[in-house]
Amino acid sequence: MRHYETIFIVDPDLSDEDYQAALAKSNEAIEKQKGVVVKVQEWGKQRLAYPIKRKEKGSYVVVNYCGDGGTSAELERLLKLDDRILKAMTVKLEESVDPEELLRQEKEAQEKSASPGEGASEEGQESESETAESTEGESNG
Repeated sequence: MRHYETIFIVDPDLSDEDYQAALAKSNEAIEKQKGVVVKVQEWGKQRLAYPIKRKEKGSYVVVNYCGDGGTSAELERLLKLDDRILKAMTVKLEESVDPEELLRQEKEAQEKSASPGEGASEEGQESESETAESTEGESNG
């Protein structure tokens, strides 16, 4: 399976119920295509770099998941059709990964961040930046 990351911007004027429905719809789309949702991050309301559909702010959501090419294509299609979504973009992070391994790593990272001690969180940040640098090098190469 391939590892993808999709970031999308949700209309900030939605009620909490509509916002949660939009998130649930994206997760359901991934699971219907036999994909695996690894991590969902809600970054909250942020100011947009430029107005989109006459909105100055948007609620950012990042979804990491595993699936094949059809999974990402279907998710993008559904997000473009949904009026609650202002913008969406998908990036392929890795060509072939084991979803169970990614889930295990994510669980370990959450346990480290929940445990006391500042050293563990600093190490996690360093490894994340190293991973981002290696991913950038692979995609540009």
